[in-house]
Amino acid sequence: MNTHSEATTTIKDKHLLIAVDQSDSSRRAVLYVADFLGGFPGFRATLFSVIPEPEEDFFDSEDEQVAWTREKLEEANAILEKYRQILIQSGFDPEKVRIRSCVGDSTSFSEAILDMRCDLTCCTI
Repeated sequence: MNTHSEATTTIKDKHLLIAVDQSDSSRRAVLYVADFLGGFPGFRATLFSVIPEPEEDFFDSEDEQVAWTREKLEEANAILEKYRQILIQSGFDPEKVRIRSCVGDSTSFSEAILDMRCDLTCCTI
């Protein structure tokens, strides 16, 4: 016979994918999730940002492209970390809030987000 605690440990967290950028709308979306779900058990979240990749001829050299990519990823990760702290302060377990960023290729933002959703097996975007 299963006890209540044994049954509880087999329940998987609901995984949210929150696709964000530097906009006020993204910040409001994070605040909404924090308000709505912060402090409730059974949830985990991945904050995700896609950086649009410029055309190849945008850069004079490969070194310039590498430096640009590094800078943009650092900027995105700094924003994602701020959003992560908002979720943690609202009651999310720090171990259950992750950040991810990538430089988008020729695919659209929506395709990159949906691909990440599949990779992480998120239940909600």
